[in-house]
Amino acid sequence: MPKETAAWNSHGWVTLVPGIRPLQHLCRHCGRKFVDDAHTGERYAVNGGVIHFDKLSDETTARWLADSCPGKPLQSDEEDLKTRFGTPFDSDGESGS
Repeated sequence: MPKETAAWNSHGWVTLVPGIRPLQHLCRHCGRKFVDDAHTGERYAVNGGVIHFDKLSDETTARWLADSCPGKPLQSDEEDLKTRFGTPFDSDGESGS
């Protein structure tokens, strides 16, 4: 799984549905969501819920992983949430083709 960084650790993470793969993280302060993909070992920024979510663009993922928690939802995140990467993923970690 991805290496933890100071920016990552600045968030107040809540694990959504522990034991369900992929592992999903939600920051209770800024509302950003990520999943840890057990198949690839990568961490992705996502939009969506526990059962179904859309991977966000690589640019959004890279920026969000590098940013410290802003402490609240940002208006600019609304635009980031529209940067769907393409293929949605389900809670089983499989592409929802």
